[in-house]
Amino acid sequence: MKRYNISGIYQIGSYCKPNRLYIGSSVDLQRRWNVHICELRNNTHGNIKLQRHYNKYGVGDLQFSIILECKIEDLIRYEQYYLDTYCPYFNICKIAGITLGYKHSEETKIRMRKPKSKEHKEKLSVINRGKPRPNYRKAILQYDKNMNLIKEWESGKNAALILEIQASDICSCLKGKPSHKTAGGFIWKYKIL
Repeated sequence: MKRYNISGIYQIGSYCKPNRLYIGSSVDLQRRWNVHICELRNNTHGNIKLQRHYNKYGVGDLQFSIILECKIEDLIRYEQYYLDTYCPYFNICKIAGITLGYKHSEETKIRMRKPKSKEHKEKLSVINRGKPRPNYRKAILQYDKNMNLIKEWESGKNAALILEIQASDICSCLKGKPSHKTAGGFIWKYKIL
């Protein structure tokens, strides 16, 4: 069954802290929410405020809602309107668009240029030890429900695009999550080399 993309403006809100919002726009709202959740679960989300909130309160505290459905060419204009109106807590960039218009302070630029100390690198190593690292280019195998091999795919992303299945569902299936034994009616496994 083909899924229809809905473009528009969305918000992610907190139940326990109602004044905390994130506002964004997307050409495919459902897919964008799935990407947010996948990145938050993998602790790889680009928005540190949203990531820290998720790490503390969990996914159950976040609510995704559509503010406005609109044409793709109007996304940035409407997103900027809602950013200006609500001044959302979670938004790091106050200018609509990916990170267009965001300027680091000179102090931040200098700090980013500095080589990391050995102690800092060790601290990061300890923090990230044991965490799975996403590998979006790892070959995967597609099986039917009787475990008959259907096809080998270069990556989960490729399979998701061609078969119009949510990439986050395939990712959950590959990780063996109990809630996702299948994705798109198929069983997915990493190819063992």
